[in-house]
Amino acid sequence: GSNNSAQGASALLSNTTGSGNSAQGWDALLFNTTGSQNSAQGWAALFSNTTGSNNSAQGASALYSNTTGSGNSAQGYQAGNTATLANANTTGSNNSWFGYATGPGSPTQYNYQSVIGAAATGTCSNCVVLGRAGGLDTVYAGDAGVDPMVVLALATTPVLTTNLKVCTATTGIPWRA
Repeated sequence: GSNNSAQGASALLSNTTGSGNSAQGWDALLFNTTGSQNSAQGWAALFSNTTGSNNSAQGASALYSNTTGSGNSAQGYQAGNTATLANANTTGSNNSWFGYATGPGSPTQYNYQSVIGAAATGTCSNCVVLGRAGGLDTVYAGDAGVDPMVVLALATTPVLTTNLKVCTATTGIPWRA
């Protein structure tokens, strides 16, 4: 490959034809072979990536298990993996995970998932998740497995507006005025 940059023990060690990669940190992009335009900063960031391209991982173990997924962005320790390694992203694409241990909430490989907040997880494609799963601070937007409307879980009395579905925090049943 050409136009690659590697700093750290074993960074980009397995690269063959992948180009335009940047790996900083011990074992960053270690198993990358043909993936291109990846950016990995931190110990074992994008560690398992082989052919995935256009990924950005900042933080120790960020996108650690990603192999062929492309267009993912993960910022924070274990972002894209979560504390449950079986739920890690391996082939999902076009996802964004921001915060410590954010990522998929199940082994299913999702696409177009955005998860924000420490230890927050998502179990949907084409959605946005804000806050911890099961917490009173969780907001789901998009196709969150219910319907394409926004689903909001609040600890206080919600306000119902157009194109907004508000549910009780404890039961998930839609709140009605």
